[in-house]
Amino acid sequence: MSAKSDVLENEIIAHLFGGTACPQPTQWWLAIYSTDPTDAITPTVPVALTSRFQITAWTRNNNEATNPNPIQLPPVPVSQTWTITHYAIFDASTGGRPLYHGAFRIAKTLQQGDILFIAAGQVVVREL
Repeated sequence: MSAKSDVLENEIIAHLFGGTACPQPTQWWLAIYSTDPTDAITPTVPVALTSRFQITAWTRNNNEATNPNPIQLPPVPVSQTWTITHYAIFDASTGGRPLYHGAFRIAKTLQQGDILFIAAGQVVVREL
């Protein structure tokens, strides 16, 4: 399950009730984390485990959007271990606006040389 960032919540309220346009993203980038980045996520805190990876398309069905294509990250660098539990979606490869964040269904611990493969349908954005 995903949650909106505070940034996105504020933009939606301003758009719907204040007459300020909320720009539609033209790109989506996935960042991975070892802890929940929370609704207060910013582009820099907490720091993602690696650079962001582009999500090139979405499959939409009613109130849910999922990644229709798998995402493969490069190998974990030498002498590093990553415990991956959460993700966030941004509208730029660096900086940009944080949009949504959520937890992966299964936490993974990766060590040097391991490759994270995120199957299609594993990044889920859902509005209730």
